[in-house]
Amino acid sequence: MKAVLKTKREPGFTFGEVDRPKPGLRDVVIKVKAAAICGSDLNFYVYEKGFCDAFIKELPFIPGHECAGEVVEVGRAVTHVQVGDRVAFDSHIPCGHCAQCQRGMPHTCMNMGLFGHNMNGCFAEYAMAMETGVRKLPPGMTFEQGAMLEPLGVVVRPVFYSEVGMANIGVAGCGAIGQFAIALARAMGANKIYAMDINEKRLALAKEMGATTVIDSGAQPEFADMQAPIDKEGAYFFLNQNSREPNTEPDEMVPLWKILHLAGADWTYGSKGWAAENYCLFLADDKCWEHVTRTSAKQADELGCKVFLNTE
Repeated sequence: MKAVLKTKREPGFTFGEVDRPKPGLRDVVIKVKAAAICGSDLNFYVYEKGFCDAFIKELPFIPGHECAGEVVEVGRAVTHVQVGDRVAFDSHIPCGHCAQCQRGMPHTCMNMGLFGHNMNGCFAEYAMAMETGVRKLPPGMTFEQGAMLEPLGVVVRPVFYSEVGMANIGVAGCGAIGQFAIALARAMGANKIYAMDINEKRLALAKEMGATTVIDSGAQPEFADMQAPIDKEGAYFFLNQNSREPNTEPDEMVPLWKILHLAGADWTYGSKGWAAENYCLFLADDKCWEHVTRTSAKQADELGCKVFLNTE
């Protein structure tokens, strides 16, 4: 089959031929009908070393994890779907057997597989994942819409548990995830939705998605003297901001700086450690998680900060 491939641990992808996946007992193979590009796929393309080395087990590797398609083959133990079903893949593939899965908490699986990260993904004619990561599409949903279910799922839980009904909320950053957050908040009955971004097209789309007020944060003179301090001794807040890769996704960090600036918060970043605990958790890598967290926490103590502020 044809596929987009990562063949070397360096920038770039290649387009080539690989064998079509053969399902194991609980695997599902689909003919990919639609796929979308995530920011992590760009990380794989440019080869952000720390990020990529943490995930890619072997080469060649097929990226991509936002997709939908038609089931063409299933393993002998698969019961949830059958050939011909229209499905989407969840990027998190729990094993179904570990203690966490047996307790009904597969989202914290100890052997979590990440489709398109530590296993081959969907930028190919065919893709395969375990049955535990396959979701049937409802009647009337297109494959293109189905490919959006994975990124949509990122914000369903936080918006739902934030109890936004009749509340006034703010969304800082109107990329794909921010747009989904706006739409969900509107569907769940939010009163006023303030959307902030520096991109005019994104702000226009935010209006269409349901934002009541859009704010061009790049055109505000009150931020002319804004700073993002690093290793500021005695700062009250030590900010641990989970950004996939700050050098490739700076826009997601700036809105929070502006909120802190307007609030007059006394804060700082640290120059040691990396806010990557979420990826360590995805990989169930307890040792790396502990190392990264202890490194950041130690510097917060050394700088004399009072509060360790972890954000996503």
